[in-house]
This record gives sequence, structure tokens and C-alpha cells, in this order.
Amino acid sequence: MAAVAGERPPYWVAARLTATARQQWPTFDGWCASRNVDPLALDIDRFCNLIYFWLTQNVDERRRREIDTQLERVPPGEDPVEDSTWSAEAEMAAFTAAARTSGSVG
Repeated sequence: MAAVAGERPPYWVAARLTATARQQWPTFDGWCASRNVDPLALDIDRFCNLIYFWLTQNVDERRRREIDTQLERVPPGEDPVEDSTWSAEAEMAAFTAAARTSGSVG
């Protein structure tokens, strides 16, 4: 992913990762449970890293690059430079709302 140690990926990468986990929640959550990991107990950056690992763990380099390209594609109307107004708190609020919508959080 585009994130560098100590930096967060653009919000759209986090949104795409969480959307992927939500769309495949029973499989993803079961995979996490089989490893004794509660994905909803993780900070958003760790949660995104977990989803990314889950998506890429068994793929070849070509497919991993394709996944990276899809995740990092700048949405229409967005500046390719990360929006500095998107705070960690806003990311967490978006994640919590997505998790509630999926029924994962009460």
C-alpha cells in the first residue's frame, strides 16, 4: 500500500479496504476468528493492514500490484494529494459507521 511507516494511507484506501471486509464479512471475520483476532478491537490503521494482508497473502506479485492499483486509485474529483482535513478521528468515525451498518458493531 501507499502508506509509509508513521503515515496513513489516503482515506479512500481505508474506505476501499473496509468496504471489502464488509462485503465479505462472514469470510473475513471467520478468518480472523480462526487466528484469534478480533478485527473490531484494532485501531483503524491495524484493521486496514489486517484486511490488506488478508487480501494479498496468497497472491503473486502481479496480482498484488493490481490490488494496490485498485486501492490507491484516486476517486473522481479528489486531489491526488491526501486531504489533510481527514483526521484519524474522522477515519474512525467512518469505520464505526460502516461497521454499524454491516451489523458488526452494536
